[in-house]
Amino acid sequence: ATMASATPPVTLASRAELIPLRLNETERSLLRVLEGALSVSEYTDKVDVISFRYNRGSRVQEQLEELLATISGLTIASSYKGAALASFDRIADNAEFFRRIFEIGRRYKIMNPDKMRSTYGKLMYILQDAVMADARSYLSFNCLRQVLNVKDELEDLGCTDLLTDADCADAVMPLRPGESPARKE
Repeated sequence: ATMASATPPVTLASRAELIPLRLNETERSLLRVLEGALSVSEYTDKVDVISFRYNRGSRVQEQLEELLATISGLTIASSYKGAALASFDRIADNAEFFRRIFEIGRRYKIMNPDKMRSTYGKLMYILQDAVMADARSYLSFNCLRQVLNVKDELEDLGCTDLLTDADCADAVMPLRPGESPARKE
């Protein structure tokens, strides 16, 4: 028995858990808001400096508040639908919105590793700091949520039987450059 024969075959269902869902038009506009807020943010410049005036926790809190306010402001300015954010008094009132926008940024980077080169690292530092106990108690919500994937979307639509359909497996099979798909007769 060779090592290859002992390895179970990769199924479409197992691959679907790892394939992020493509962004829709609304999510693309939110991605632009996130990228804009990250590009003007001085989060890492202000949080990772040695200061005797403030402890690191208070600097993280201050910069998170500033970033979330910037995201809210850019969302309101970019869309009349974003004006609904203005009715909330506390950051935690928009918790689901912030989770969504951060998930969109993470999902986009997974699908496009060559994009967001200058802002993704900053996003990761922000999210790492945001899940620390003192930041979570200040925000009163968790900024993370699971990255949306193809399998979850098919489950929501009630179409998981597609994952076991032989024609679907053939339709999504990767092709190498210059290779043409084998046709069933």
